Amino acid sequence: QAQTGGTLSYGSRMYGSVSDTVPVVTYVFTGNTGDFVTVTVDSWAGTLDVQLDLVAPNGLILQTSIQNTPTAETNGAYLSVFLPESGAYLLRISGENETRGDFLLMLLGRSAAAVLPLAYGLPLDVILPSDAEAQYFTFETTACPTTLVITDLNLPSPFIVKLRDQRGDIVAQMRGGEQLEDWIT
Repeated sequence: QAQTGGTLSYGSRMYGSVSDTVPVVTYVFTGNTGDFVTVTVDSWAGTLDVQLDLVAPNGLILQTSIQNTPTAETNGAYLSVFLPESGAYLLRISGENETRGDFLLMLLGRSAAAVLPLAYGLPLDVILPSDAEAQYFTFETTACPTTLVITDLNLPSPFIVKLRDQRGDIVAQMRGGEQLEDWIT
């Protein structure tokens, strides 16, 4: 039987239904400042065009997604975000243009990672052993071109760099290990 809402935790997978009697399904989860959260809602049955809203503890909508899954499904929604504060977050699932149907929801999250700040013009030496855990770095920019340079002194040593904005959306990605320097501007 379809859920009409409830409490979730990271790693939860739920089946639910948007209907005439329940046009908006809500779920709540608790998050902490800096947690990285990914929510995927896929249309399962019916004509549901999923609309997904993530509401912060202060009542403001952090992010909305409509028909935006990474797999290019036309009836799903996907979002990723770094949580700005600790507290109870609300997921609202509804049908765009009053569509109805069943959905599958997945909530993934990880606690805030230890990060090293990067500073303009100051190199930072990082050693990545084989099968290393992911490492996280932060920097802030203003509305001007900014270039991140990755220099690989131990060719070939493949690595992947994902650059995310303050919401957690990937804005650039590169694979290294084939040349001495890789740049993202």
